[in-house]
Amino acid sequence: MKNLVLKMTTLALLSANLYAGNGTFSISLVNMELDYTETDVYGNFADSENSNSILGFELGYGLDLSCSNYGCSNLEFNFSGLTGNSNYDGFKIKTGEPYQGTTFNILYDFSVDYTMKKEFSAIDLIYGAGAGYHAWYRELSSIQNELYSWFYITPIVGVSKELIDNFNIGVIAKYKYGIAPTMIANSISDEFKLGSANTFELSIPVEYSYTDEVNFFIEYIYSRQVIKRSNFLSGYIDGDYYENIYEPDSRTNDKYIKIGASIKY
Repeated sequence: MKNLVLKMTTLALLSANLYAGNGTFSISLVNMELDYTETDVYGNFADSENSNSILGFELGYGLDLSCSNYGCSNLEFNFSGLTGNSNYDGFKIKTGEPYQGTTFNILYDFSVDYTMKKEFSAIDLIYGAGAGYHAWYRELSSIQNELYSWFYITPIVGVSKELIDNFNIGVIAKYKYGIAPTMIANSISDEFKLGSANTFELSIPVEYSYTDEVNFFIEYIYSRQVIKRSNFLSGYIDGDYYENIYEPDSRTNDKYIKIGASIKY
């Protein structure tokens, strides 16, 4: 599946270059506020991860394709990588005693979005679709780590408006539908098949055109992710054998701030 997505992405990029107009490179610094909570089968609190600052970057490459009566089309590739610690609040597996600690996190995301922009007198309409791959590595201790990952597809809809000369603001919504989401724990031989992993994302980008070639931007993103309970497995944790182990329901309410620049050619 990963090889297929890579081949399709490469083909799309090569094909787009045959008839693309302008291209744009972008880079931004990213700060993420993590707010993650798991609940057990009865809906009770299981554990949480919180952090005010998980830092990283995003690289982007966009291609202006063609214009028609439906608007002007754009193909955009983005890769982001974030890393940092979060505060864990939960319970010890063996004793059930309350436990607080620190978790090391790595998050990365690759996406391809195809959008159309239709200009009207009062406002510009943005619509399209995208696909991507998302992964989150959690290292709760030296002997316990987990990797969540899935592909996703997403509809895209939004609006943008030039408020004053050279300043543009937008509001863009995405619903990322997770495909075959899984979680792998180092202590369990089989992978957990998550019930679902879907994300609603609302972004507010503000862009300043410094020159015709150089833009500066800042973007606020609110992301709500919902993961449904996995299947049940059995295995060893810290040397003890457990039955009916599962990855519980979880919710995240994350916030991102991106600050960066783009160069057109």
